Order: sequence, then C-alpha cells, then structure tokens
Amino acid sequence: MRHVSNGGHGDNHMHGDRGDGGRDVDNSDAAGGGRLPPSGSTPRSRWWYLLPIFLDIVGGIIAYFVLRHDDPQKAKNCLLLGAVLFVMHLAVVGAGIAFWYALPDW
Repeated sequence: MRHVSNGGHGDNHMHGDRGDGGRDVDNSDAAGGGRLPPSGSTPRSRWWYLLPIFLDIVGGIIAYFVLRHDDPQKAKNCLLLGAVLFVMHLAVVGAGIAFWYALPDW
C-alpha cells in the first residue's frame, strides 16, 4: 500500500483507500433535501407513486416487483399505497351500492 500526501494537510492516505471513491459522502438527496436509500440500493423516481394511484392494488404490485431490488422502501410504500387506495375505493363503491338498494321504489 502506498501513501500519497495531499499537499501538507496532515492526511497521509490515498483518497481511493477510504472506500468511498475519494469523495465526501453526506447521504443526502441534493434535489429533494431528503435522505437517500441505504447503500446497495439505487434511488428511484417519485413518479412511481403514480402507478398505484391510478391502478390501485395492481399498480402497487407492478411497482413493487419493479422496484424491490433497487429501492426496497419505495417498493413497499407503493404496495401499501395501492392496497390502501384499493380498500378505500371498495368502501366507496360498497357505500354507493348500499345507498342504491336503500332507496325506496317509487
């Protein structure tokens, strides 16, 4: 292992020896100000949340299987969002059907 001086700053190691490619890593998302997913995963676009919004549970399942390896937290969130919206839509449709049958026959 060879040590390289970086101009007298008192730090006598090569930047490549740090394991992060020689750059300072703060683990923050520059665009959104949020946190990046844990190392080993790739952040994916927030646009993926539109799939479960428009397709309910089916969109959540599709988003889950696409995102599960790259961004597992976003994959779980999409699946949960799809399931919650599916249940909400079932409740609205069920209430509409119950109301329809509760109307008197005129």
